Amino acid sequence: MLRVGDVLDVELQEDPVLVVAVVTPSGREAGAIVPDGQLISCLQNGVAFSATVTSIRGGHVMFRIEAT
Repeated sequence: MLRVGDVLDVELQEDPVLVVAVVTPSGREAGAIVPDGQLISCLQNGVAFSATVTSIRGGHVMFRIEAT
């Protein structure tokens, strides 16, 4: 279960389709985010990002995405 303040990894998964996933420290995929082209480009170039949970309302989770 996600909680406000949790920090997850942001990963680019390209097989079978391009998805930007948020992943728990234990490696479990918690969901996907709607990325922009700049985020995808940075991930493809090896820039690491983290996603901090800022709010949860039902199934809608908001994150603050930061380069690490």
